[in-house]
Amino acid sequence: MNPDTLGYAVLGVAVVLGAAAAYAGTNEVTAVPLAAGAAVAGAAFAAIRLAPRVRTEPVARPIYEPDPLVALRAAFREGAIGRQRIAQAIGELERSSGLGRTRAGPDEIERHPERVSAPAFRTWVETRLADLERRT
Repeated sequence: MNPDTLGYAVLGVAVVLGAAAAYAGTNEVTAVPLAAGAAVAGAAFAAIRLAPRVRTEPVARPIYEPDPLVALRAAFREGAIGRQRIAQAIGELERSSGLGRTRAGPDEIERHPERVSAPAFRTWVETRLADLERRT
């Protein structure tokens, strides 16, 4: 059935029910259900008329990936939890440099950076970056 035809049929039902509720007057037992039916039919008419105008497809939103340096800067402000991200970034820099590591495996600070104090972690970061810069 055509949505316009269906919509106007529902509107006609709303008008008939509203008129019947008005005719019932002070008889609440009859007037209230008729008025409620008229309200539901009116809402159905509005829904039928608005349905074609409502977008049902999700909007494609661009995914913004932050710059790695911005994320790294934010990690320095996150305290002990951010240290994990910093240690991972340094490890990734060492792996991607292609120079190989001078150490046999990850040290204790690289595995658990949240367990050390902030000054000790900063010293570790400076040492690793200086070592990486020296090797490049």
